[in-house]
Amino acid sequence: MKALLDRGKDARGIRLVQESFNMASLSLYASVGFDVKEPFALMEGKFHSPPQYGFEVRPMAIEDVGECADLCEKVCGCDRTSEIEYALNNYSPLVACQQGRIVAYTCAVSALGHSVAETEADIDIKHLMKRPLISPSDRSPI
Repeated sequence: MKALLDRGKDARGIRLVQESFNMASLSLYASVGFDVKEPFALMEGKFHSPPQYGFEVRPMAIEDVGECADLCEKVCGCDRTSEIEYALNNYSPLVACQQGRIVAYTCAVSALGHSVAETEADIDIKHLMKRPLISPSDRSPI
């Protein structure tokens, strides 16, 4: 955590998403200077209408590992290839694509995984990754 904070010392800010039920982790992040800004809750269900985003959210494929690892290196400055591969074999990781390239991914929608997004706007679409998925043969952009 300290290395990440050192790397981002000249950034406008660093965003951390933390599930509020994990008080030990929440207090650790508070001790290094993070402030709670807004609540975060996992909600499940179906959309009543399609979201107004030009992103495709789909299951991660083995072919996506390199692009996801590159995105993590670009955004976070660290290699998490092994974590991405582990998620692919043990969880249901998802990617968000725009214009044919991955702009965000999540290894697991839980405390067991990490998520990375290229921009602030891409962070906002990560909640779309929690939606029920259509079958891979019937994908359509959301």
